[in-house]
Amino acid sequence: MELYDEDILSGNKRFALLKRLGEGGMGVVYLAHDNDLDIQVALKTLKESDSETLLRLKKEFRSLQGLRHPNLISFGELFEEEGRWFFTMDFIDGVDFLTYVREENALRELNAKHLVKEMESVGGIEGPDARTQRAASDEAAPVSRFHEGRLRDGLTQLGIGLLALHAQGRLHRDIKPDNILVEKTGRVVLMDFGLVTESEQNMKTMSRFFPVGTSSYMSPEQAASSPLTPASDWYSVGVVLFRALTGRLPFEGTFTSVVLEKQRSVAPSPRTYNEHLPEDLCLLCEELLQFDPGQRPSGPEIVERLQGREVVTRTISHPSTSSQDLFVGREVELERLREAFSAYRQGVSQVVLLHGPSGLGKTTLARHFLTEMTQKEERLLILSGRCNEQESVSFNAFDQLIDTLSQVLRHLPEPEQFYVLPKNGAMLTRLFPVLSRVRTLSEMGQMVPPSGDPLEFRAAAFAALKELLLRLSDRYLVCLFIDNYQWADADSNRLLSALVSAPNRPSLFLILGQRTMEGPADVGDEQHEELVCVPCGMVRISLGPLTAEESAQLAGGMRKYHVDGGGLTPDVIRRITEESHGHPLFIQELVRHTAELGDEGGALPFVHLDEVLWQRVMRLGAL
Repeated sequence: MELYDEDILSGNKRFALLKRLGEGGMGVVYLAHDNDLDIQVALKTLKESDSETLLRLKKEFRSLQGLRHPNLISFGELFEEEGRWFFTMDFIDGVDFLTYVREENALRELNAKHLVKEMESVGGIEGPDARTQRAASDEAAPVSRFHEGRLRDGLTQLGIGLLALHAQGRLHRDIKPDNILVEKTGRVVLMDFGLVTESEQNMKTMSRFFPVGTSSYMSPEQAASSPLTPASDWYSVGVVLFRALTGRLPFEGTFTSVVLEKQRSVAPSPRTYNEHLPEDLCLLCEELLQFDPGQRPSGPEIVERLQGREVVTRTISHPSTSSQDLFVGREVELERLREAFSAYRQGVSQVVLLHGPSGLGKTTLARHFLTEMTQKEERLLILSGRCNEQESVSFNAFDQLIDTLSQVLRHLPEPEQFYVLPKNGAMLTRLFPVLSRVRTLSEMGQMVPPSGDPLEFRAAAFAALKELLLRLSDRYLVCLFIDNYQWADADSNRLLSALVSAPNRPSLFLILGQRTMEGPADVGDEQHEELVCVPCGMVRISLGPLTAEESAQLAGGMRKYHVDGGGLTPDVIRRITEESHGHPLFIQELVRHTAELGDEGGALPFVHLDEVLWQRVMRLGAL
């Protein structure tokens, strides 16, 4: 095995770099061999080690780490080693979408058994060269020949993958041919989630006045830095389709000129450049490129049309309000959380442990409660994060929480920053480099412990974070939510113990989510082992199964959440309720399976839970 000579992972025995696959504005991707798993993977690391690109790298990995779908790239593990950050993902041996569907390249593949990547297309490069490219006349622009069967199948797969992404409440925001790869088997995979965001967050964490993404493919609302919906991603799919049909882009020019042109002009029809294109694909392209997002077809309708199925008249809700947001029951647990928060409002710090077996809704309960509190408390500041079994990073229970804290501090007015930042706050940037994004913090001088002892440095950094939270708690009601704490590392336990210990303990409302086993005899031992670091008393809230009535309400609500006007019959809901035994995750899987069969009325034989879960496992294993 020939190794790549670039020494970016010196000392790492698990991964051997084989070659550089490519690079973008943020990072570099390598082909690597995973010695532990004995497989080839793609490994992405930072091109430049600064706080902004570090945050984007982590966000890209975490945005879809738990999602497995054949048309979306699958992520492996996130690593931090001596300040170097990188993550692994599936290696896709394929070509970009346009190369795959272009007829001339398809013929080359048949002759040479390999696809040849096409030249950069007109308008595809942003920056200084764009003016030169724009000078090319319309007559000189190629009219692309394409393989219609490949185009239809490829768009269908892309659409199915995008539906799965949107169902998780995520937007891609950078769909373009280079981010869509096709394997030799014909499998289409959507890549590069560096700009992915939660649809309900829209652009809140980005600049309000400078659009992010690729100008040629972004929607008019994205170009205007307006709130986005799944329809914004479908516009980008329309641009990909337009270019596949015509060999050109609907709008060409510099970044600025394209952004402005999309606000004042309607995209041309593909028929403008070729009257002999398939009528249905041209119509779909024209509808996807509508200026008004509300006039674009919905995702399910797009996929149905590409598959040649008759479109059923129905209203499809945008997945930005996904079934994950549906909440039923848990009144007893909610009341205990409210009581604990009431005690916190009276000046008594609280540590709440939500525990129970996997899939019972600990995360959903915590988020629902925090949303409720947000609507009631104007001064509530929520810092949330989670431990991830696939992350090997220092202070893994606090890493995401600190990322959120960096966002909060950056948006505080400068006078308030000076008030809340601790005297030796710059030491925090050594412990958590992402805090360097806060300019006031990064410009502070460091008071390094005179001995240079790492333990003294860590103690000083812990004290600085504690002081920061103490000052924030003077002005806000500070809530920390750390999910999946059963995977917390030893460093996280030490930091947690320092934050909740006297003296100078900040006033905090801390929620810890922890997975525990089914047997009640094991719960106490697990909690003691993992949370012995907490010196004060905890409010322990155990989650059990939903009642039969709550289960029926959840099953019915999940289906109606996706398709208005369609739903499960009472008999199907009853069977799902009985089969799931009140387990929310099992209810979701049974509802999903019923929806995939199109058997809302219960005409087909009922499939039992074991078979549904086995089919799910088999699908995951095939990815």
